[in-house]
Amino acid sequence: MPLGCGHVAARNVDFGFGPRRFFPIDRLGPAVGPSPILRGGLKAMGGEVEVQEATERATRQTLDAETQTIFDGALGALDDGRVADAVSMLRDAHDRAPDHARIRSTLGLAVAREGTDFSEARTLCEDAAKQEFFNPDLYLNLAKVYLRFDRRSEALRYLRRGQMIDPGHEPIRQAIASLGRRKLPIVPFLPRRHAVNRALGTARSKVFGAFFRA
Repeated sequence: MPLGCGHVAARNVDFGFGPRRFFPIDRLGPAVGPSPILRGGLKAMGGEVEVQEATERATRQTLDAETQTIFDGALGALDDGRVADAVSMLRDAHDRAPDHARIRSTLGLAVAREGTDFSEARTLCEDAAKQEFFNPDLYLNLAKVYLRFDRRSEALRYLRRGQMIDPGHEPIRQAIASLGRRKLPIVPFLPRRHAVNRALGTARSKVFGAFFRA
C-alpha cells in the first residue's frame, strides 16, 4: 500500500538519541517519488528507507563562500595541530551557521583537543549527531571526544552506532580495532579504575594517542 494511502508497518531503531521509524522499502510503493511527505529526504539503509519530515537544514545547504573559507581554514589548522586557531575559526563559523551539524561537531572535537571543557565538547558533538543521526562521521567525532578524556566504553558505544550506519566506514573500523587492543594498567598492582591509573592513562593517551588527535 503506498505511503499516505493507509498505514504501513514500521519498526523503531535506536541510534542512541531516541527511536527512529523505518518503513520497508517494498511497502512504500509509487509514493516514494512525488510524495510531499518525503521532501525532507529518503535514506536507504539495510533494504529499508527512512522517512524524514520535510525540513530545511543548514547542513543540507551550501555554506556561503566566506563561511566555507573559514571552515576550511579551521580544518587545516586542526590538521597542522594549531588547535587554538582552529577553535577560534570554528566558533566564528558556528556563529555564522549555527545549524550546520558538521561545523558544530568539528568545533566539539577541537574543544576536546584543547583538553579544557569536556562538557562543552560532548554537548556540541551530541547535538550534531542528534541532528544528523544517520551520519557516521559525527559519531566518530563524538567517540573521539570521549577518547580524548579516556572514556573508552562510551567511545566504543558511539563507534558501534556509527558502524551500524556504515559497516564499511574505515576510520571507525580502525578506531574499534585500536580500542580492542587494550593496554595494561600503567601501575599493574592497582585496579584499572584507580585514580592513579586513570590519571596516568589519560596522560599516556594525550602523548601517544595519535588517532585521538586526528
